[in-house]
Amino acid sequence: MDKPHRPSSSVFLDINRLRYHVRIWNEHATETLFFLHGHEDCSATFQFVVDELPDTWRIIAPDWRGHGKTEWSHDSYLFQNYTSDLDALLDHFAPDGRVRMLGHSMGGNTANLYAGVRPGRIDRYVSLDGFGLAEETPEEFPDRVAAWLDGLKERTPLRPSADLAAMAQRLRAANRRLDDYKAEFLARELTVQNQDGSYSPSFDPLHRGPRPITYRFEDLAACFGRISAPALWIGSGRRLNPSLANGGIEMRRKLIRNCKYVHLADTGHNLQHDAPADVAALADAFFRGERLPDIGQ
Repeated sequence: MDKPHRPSSSVFLDINRLRYHVRIWNEHATETLFFLHGHEDCSATFQFVVDELPDTWRIIAPDWRGHGKTEWSHDSYLFQNYTSDLDALLDHFAPDGRVRMLGHSMGGNTANLYAGVRPGRIDRYVSLDGFGLAEETPEEFPDRVAAWLDGLKERTPLRPSADLAAMAQRLRAANRRLDDYKAEFLARELTVQNQDGSYSPSFDPLHRGPRPITYRFEDLAACFGRISAPALWIGSGRRLNPSLANGGIEMRRKLIRNCKYVHLADTGHNLQHDAPADVAALADAFFRGERLPDIGQ
């Protein structure tokens, strides 16, 4: 029997000319963590981790632009956009002092970037399967911009599911580790209902298109070198892209002066779904400055 979910509340803010949705758990707790979700996801993806954490943490988790209940962007979805949104969100919720944050995938990469751009704002942070992207070549740039322009003119609708049960089945097909309970929960949180009664993913279809830039690792490496906060990278058991395999993660981790790495075997990319108790235990100890539990490798 799954434990009852810890309830959350919602607030809506004007952030960079967009109506932003922010989910808050344990709003009266005195210690704060910021949780940053990944690509094509939403803040509720952290529900299973929050349920495993002590209720002494106040968790603030935005839906990124073009995700969940936050308004879609009028033009682009770049890491610079997410970093700007994060900066504004922190100015609202934590205008003074240093903050602690956890990000998954795209959210983890945004945390990496922000920790280098604003090193004085970060106390410590955790990145779940967010180690930077694969290197892209300048020759790709013209085609990327052209495809991005085409996507702006007409956003290709995302394939709907007949009902929530069908959407849950799609989620289980994408992640064999999801049980029925988690898949049904995520199906409700990651969708919007259409006029015909079907359900579609709530993120902007433009996320499926290319970014109008090429990814250069040297830019990220410069940010890594400026990170002063302790960092914890938690990696999944998924197959890595070639740029991160064969020591790629270790090479990138060493660019940060104080970065620990823990590998959780038998997990997919969504560690917050597959191993929420382990993620919560590692994060709780790390954010409190305590010795990490003997989990993973």
